[in-house]
Amino acid sequence: MKARSLGVLFCVVLTQFCICRPVSAAVYSGNGDSSAGGAIGLGSLTLADNGTTVSATLSRGIGSFNRDLVLFIDSVAGGFASTASFNNNGTGLERAVSGLNPDGSARAIANFAAGFRADYALAIGTESGGMLYKLVESPDGMVLNPVRNVTLSPSMEVNEPNYRFSFDWTEIGLNPGTENSFKFQSSYIYSAGYRYLESFENFSSGRAGFNEVTYGNANFYGVEPVPETTTMALAVFGVVACSVGVAKRFRRRA
Repeated sequence: MKARSLGVLFCVVLTQFCICRPVSAAVYSGNGDSSAGGAIGLGSLTLADNGTTVSATLSRGIGSFNRDLVLFIDSVAGGFASTASFNNNGTGLERAVSGLNPDGSARAIANFAAGFRADYALAIGTESGGMLYKLVESPDGMVLNPVRNVTLSPSMEVNEPNYRFSFDWTEIGLNPGTENSFKFQSSYIYSAGYRYLESFENFSSGRAGFNEVTYGNANFYGVEPVPETTTMALAVFGVVACSVGVAKRFRRRA
């Protein structure tokens, strides 16, 4: 009886392995730049999810977190290769995403890395609050469509060691599940549109300020898809293994 129970347990575990994925987590280090004090460039970002919500922890570097952090997210088809056409500048968070100063006279352009197209932008700041935007085509260049407010905890404190925020998979265009993924690029920017080079990615060219920069890479978060043939092979192996075990028990009884 004990051997049979162990065999059944093995089959159940193997089947679950074939159809389920573990909750994923990843840590992204700053690029080493400290031009704005080092809060981002010498800090780190940790992402984890439970299949529904992506939870983020920003670990501050040596400087105060007194600018705004923007995460540009590539999660679905389409999107923007640059912020050059973004004209939203009504609030500090909008200017952080667009890189456009309040009166529209100066712009900090960010060109994304090859193969990256931004679909969403999440902007947070200790004084500015937080907002998740969907990036949409518009004739007048007003591309930031608010999805919802994002709570940064703690807020109004620039020298805390850690800050937390979250968003749901559905809010970046994906269905709930543990097999989702997205790419992101980050920017540390003053609420008037002035961009620093502190980031969780590297820049291949450009200078801080109201200038043009180009990202050299993008970060990836989530579970990379397993080829269908591999998944099917694991499932078939599980079924065969269980079937052989059951057949042997029947033969022994006979």
